[in-house]
Amino acid sequence: MPIYIVYHLLSERGITKLGFAEDFILKLNGKLAVGELEVVLKELTMFVSNYDIKPKETSITPYVDLPKAYKVFMVTKKIEGKSQETLKQYRFHLEKFFNTVRKDTSDIRKEDVLLYLEYSRNKGLSCTSLNNIKRVLSAFFAWCVDNEYATKNIVRTIPKIKGEEHIRKPLTESELERVRDGIDHREELIGNNVGDIKDRDRAMLEFMFSTGARVSEVMNCNINDINFDTKAVTLFGKGSKYRTSYINAKAEYYLKKYLTKRKDNNNALFVGTKAPHKRLAKGGIEKVFKKYGREMAIECYPHKIRHTMATQGLKHGMALTDLQKLLGHAKPETTMIYTEISDNALKYNFIKYIV
Repeated sequence: MPIYIVYHLLSERGITKLGFAEDFILKLNGKLAVGELEVVLKELTMFVSNYDIKPKETSITPYVDLPKAYKVFMVTKKIEGKSQETLKQYRFHLEKFFNTVRKDTSDIRKEDVLLYLEYSRNKGLSCTSLNNIKRVLSAFFAWCVDNEYATKNIVRTIPKIKGEEHIRKPLTESELERVRDGIDHREELIGNNVGDIKDRDRAMLEFMFSTGARVSEVMNCNINDINFDTKAVTLFGKGSKYRTSYINAKAEYYLKKYLTKRKDNNNALFVGTKAPHKRLAKGGIEKVFKKYGREMAIECYPHKIRHTMATQGLKHGMALTDLQKLLGHAKPETTMIYTEISDNALKYNFIKYIV
């Protein structure tokens, strides 16, 4: 039966807004004759008149009343001086967890965490992302134990989630040169008060490669944080901590070339290309190198440049402990994650020390 006949049947009864009975009649279209549909509609309308029937709510309702422990935890971590990025990660993962589990802290069991991790895995999250979630939850519940919001850390005994390891690859020496070449051959000019964009981007590349700076540290760096006499650079970033690194001759040359051309009064080391030439933000720095990566058909982003610096340092004989200090790592195991020794270097060292 054509659907318009059913709508005509409903309109004859003065029905313009579909309720449960009318919606049900539409579902029966083609299964009953018009006369039969009229009888069903009449009887069903009378039957449901004494009931309040509403569509089932299928969307996830946010857990509005987040646990007190979570709120105190976030305030505490902010007072402790955790970085905005760390606080952002805590907030994102914990609120998502509570909105899904929908239980108070004291009622959550280990099984709830395991089910949540499995739920997240089924949503397509990688093992790295799952372990990040586990790390945040473990930090939260460890804090809850210390502050008497929970009796034990239910996440502590959950093993590391294993899967196919993603080996982080640095830029090769050839790829690094191609990025440099891409910057040097850029023809775009940017305003009279800042200078050539090529000078800024080349200075930024050499600064990042020389110091191994994190993108947050590049963003926070000021001109007076660099001592051109000693080549030392004071970096401020992750964990609200200061550390010292150094610029090499190439970084010094391009930094001085860039700073000499600048006419603005901003103390930030790297600034935007347009007035009022504000400090270059994290997103802006990442955008710069992703753009060159696309143009040169190379995967290039700030952290990969840091990784490249670490790999080159080990390749040329830098001690792991020295590299660890330069990168600002608390543990040497973390430094090893960012390094890759080529097969040729491994074979050379084997012959040098073992054979």
